Amino acid sequence: MDLTTLTLDEFLCTGNNTITSADPSTFLAIKTAISSMLGQKVRNVGPYYILYTLNSGIPGDVILLHQGEPVGVYLGEMLAIDPNHQRKDLSVPLILEGVQHRPKPTDRKMTPAGKSALTKAWRVANGQIVNPWP
Repeated sequence: MDLTTLTLDEFLCTGNNTITSADPSTFLAIKTAISSMLGQKVRNVGPYYILYTLNSGIPGDVILLHQGEPVGVYLGEMLAIDPNHQRKDLSVPLILEGVQHRPKPTDRKMTPAGKSALTKAWRVANGQIVNPWP
């Protein structure tokens, strides 16, 4: 999917989305399972993070490592960041890499933070704000 060809409403599935509550333990609950699914290195994200594909069988699934430890994942439609690494805009590189290999969504379930992350990634892709992780 090319974010530059979609409106923000199309990307967020406005009119066909559900806002859910956040569960801060989501990432910690899946951290061990996703560690064993590490795929190919995609690129460095700043000096401390590395983005990899995830061998999940689903195109666009990606994982972010910090010093060899998983700290973020975009798996299916779930975006989760380790609580110790939140508020660093790490969702942006995960989303921008992941959506390249995914079809346009027809509906979304997202938390308020997830909606904010998707919006920020769309705005970066469309040149409305500077990419915090070029």
